[in-house]
Parts: sequence; structure tokens; C-alpha cells
Amino acid sequence: MNDPNCPICLECSDLREDCPHFLAEIDRTFGEARGIEDEDFEIQEMLNTSFSLAPTAAGYSNELLNDVFKSWIGSSVCNADREIDELAYYKFLQDLLVRCGAKTGISENNDAGGPGFSSDMDVLYAENTNEVLEMAVAWVKQSLGISVNK
Repeated sequence: MNDPNCPICLECSDLREDCPHFLAEIDRTFGEARGIEDEDFEIQEMLNTSFSLAPTAAGYSNELLNDVFKSWIGSSVCNADREIDELAYYKFLQDLLVRCGAKTGISENNDAGGPGFSSDMDVLYAENTNEVLEMAVAWVKQSLGISVNK
């Protein structure tokens, strides 16, 4: 696969991580967010904890959050066994990062690693990667009613 050009500086290097605007590679097939592992884990933990403490059939008024909540509520009858569907979560994460200022790279969105190993993925870039990540985590906290000072 050709690395996507950065939509900000329009450069294409051998390693996308070399671009100062590289934010994350979202792999929805294998459920990974390379480049933002810590924030990915933090967001998943906040969602799972909040959903398990206050499950509600009504869901959330925010459409972005409600879609990922529906995947959690439908995964099991018992709260202890529920988990967020990876496809729904990584769509949520990508949409969230884009809403916070990330841009999708200019290229194909499929990493053809061979039969059974190809991935549906997008590469995200941002002018200020730290600011986008901070905004995303703060948005999740605010949407779930978690104190931003935690």
C-alpha cells in the first residue's frame, strides 16, 4: 500500500510516522488505533465504565455516543459480559477525531496484506496532534458527565 499523503503538508514519506502531522492509523478490521494507543485505551475504559454504571435503554442524546452505546447494550444480556463492538467503536473514534480537527490522508483506505490479512483502515493527520487528542478525551469526559479535572 502506498502511504497516504498528508493532507496538511502534502508529503508522502516511506514511514507515515515521520510526518509531524501523523495522528493515528485506524484499523477497523483488526480493531486497532496505531499511534494513539494510550488515548484509545483511556477512551474505551471511560466508555465501558460509564456504560456499565448507568445503563439506560434510552441511550444518549448525542448521536455519535449513542451509536457506540447501542453496540455495547446489544452485546449481552448481562452488564458484566457486555463490551463495545470493535467496528462501532473504531467508527466512533475516527468520527470523534475528525470532529476534533483531524483530517483523513489522501490515498486508498485498504492495506492489502494478502489473502485474509487485508485491513479497512484510514490514516488521520492533524495540524496539532496533541490538541486533537486532548479535545477528543475532553469531549468523551464531558459527554459522559465525567469531571474534566480527573
